[in-house]
Amino acid sequence: MPNIKRGMMGAAGAAGGNAYTLWTWGRDGDGPIGDGEEISRSSPVQIGEENVWSSVSGGTSTRFAVQEDGTAWSWGNGALGQTGHNDVVDRSSPTQIGALSNWSSIVAGNQASTTLPVHAIKTDGTLWAWGDNDNGALGTGDQVNVSSPVQIGSLTTWASIGTGGHDNKSVIKTDGTMWSWGGGGNGRQFNNDTTGRSSPVQAGSRTDFESFTTGKYTAHAIATDGTLWGVGNNYFGTIGISNTTNQTSPVQIGSLTTWAKISSNDGQVAGIADNGTLWTWGKANNGVLGHGDTVKASSPVQVGSLTTWSKISVGNSFMFAIKTDGTLWAWGAASDGQTGLGDEINRSSPVQVGSATDWYAVSAAARGGIALRTP
Repeated sequence: MPNIKRGMMGAAGAAGGNAYTLWTWGRDGDGPIGDGEEISRSSPVQIGEENVWSSVSGGTSTRFAVQEDGTAWSWGNGALGQTGHNDVVDRSSPTQIGALSNWSSIVAGNQASTTLPVHAIKTDGTLWAWGDNDNGALGTGDQVNVSSPVQIGSLTTWASIGTGGHDNKSVIKTDGTMWSWGGGGNGRQFNNDTTGRSSPVQAGSRTDFESFTTGKYTAHAIATDGTLWGVGNNYFGTIGISNTTNQTSPVQIGSLTTWAKISSNDGQVAGIADNGTLWTWGKANNGVLGHGDTVKASSPVQVGSLTTWSKISVGNSFMFAIKTDGTLWAWGAASDGQTGLGDEINRSSPVQVGSATDWYAVSAAARGGIALRTP
């Protein structure tokens, strides 16, 4: 099979180019399914019939998507203004955010039981934020919640937003530098300290960052040379350095130079290598690591022997992955139907979601998923 392309957009999919159909599943109640009914779904349901969507992101109890025309849409819980509609109203169907049509990607934090910040990049390279500003997570220089998009600084060189997030965020610029802000606990800002910041600060001096992910306890980054780096609270072995010693400065994970994709969440991490192999490590409750058991791993362990994995997204104790053949797979916790497998049964190994072979992108939410399919 061909090598997997390194790096990834902060949101699942990328604005522009082909357009896709929109699908969601998992826990409802505040409207995150988006079908107007506020009923939890344990299998994917299509939202509308249009094939106009280009990228998606799953938040805690909210969902976000960008259409091919550059318009941004959101729905679900709006308690702290995280839907971006200048109010705190819940919505059970996709609603356009403002009237602009130059959005490129949106990324929302997706930790369970927490309302988190939302960040977006426009096609002009500007960075925007809204929602929960706990610990300065929005990057606006204060800790005031915002219910509609506000620009972060005036730069036009922002390239991609790190996935995941708790009370902090990191964004990579076009020059390969990474900038971080928000809560500094466990060193997750990649700044060699535990200092909290409410405005973007460059993370170290490296200029070769390619993709980034933040979990509740740790943060991981892939460099352009294919090396993988981690930092943070290592109680569950989540950093992946074969021990449980905390690190406040980034350390390289193993010696491989073939890492291509990375995703993390509540104590577990998943990565895909250039050769299409899938690796997981960290906390293993509910079988989330996909190794057929509930044994935690303090270093990357391959999931099976397949070399056909293409995309990965880690939720709160569950994971999604797409193979090169367009099939979608899930495993881990399923108490809210969040795996999309039609039931509430936890699984400790990957199981195919339905029989479709046209899945393009997937993003894990706190207790569900949002995805795109080729029409």
